[in-house]
Amino acid sequence: MKLIRIQTKWLAGLSILVLATLVISGCPPSSQPPTDQPPVDGPLPTGQPPTDQPLTGQLPTDEPPANQPPVIDRLSSQWRQVKQSMSVPVECTARDPDGDELSYIWLVDGGDITGDGALGDWFTPDVRGTYTITVTVSDGRGGQDTESLEIIVACCLIEADE
Repeated sequence: MKLIRIQTKWLAGLSILVLATLVISGCPPSSQPPTDQPPVDGPLPTGQPPTDQPLTGQLPTDEPPANQPPVIDRLSSQWRQVKQSMSVPVECTARDPDGDELSYIWLVDGGDITGDGALGDWFTPDVRGTYTITVTVSDGRGGQDTESLEIIVACCLIEADE
């Protein structure tokens, strides 16, 4: 024969169901084991008034918070128009809401670009035209942001508007 004692306890706003199972051997089926709890018929008591509202809230977890991607605040150059075959510095101002270390990938559709972190150096092509410099900033945890900047290669230098 098995005796199952069911109790509920109210703890931190959650109804916790505590089950204890006691196996009694050698008792005839008609005998009742001693108990200090009345038998439970119908809904289980919770220690709180009944409600039709579901329990809501957040349980603590060991999972880290979701990653927030980095944000590029500005991609800039001193120049909006430059000469052919010259070196043009480009700067990316970025931040990560989680404080993750950032890495930068620099691309350009003409000429050559090298990057050392947030600073890029574009060597302009010898063909006039409008070129796009693109930087992608990554946080190493799957988050990234991308920004582009157009600069014209022509006959003379013109400073960028601030």
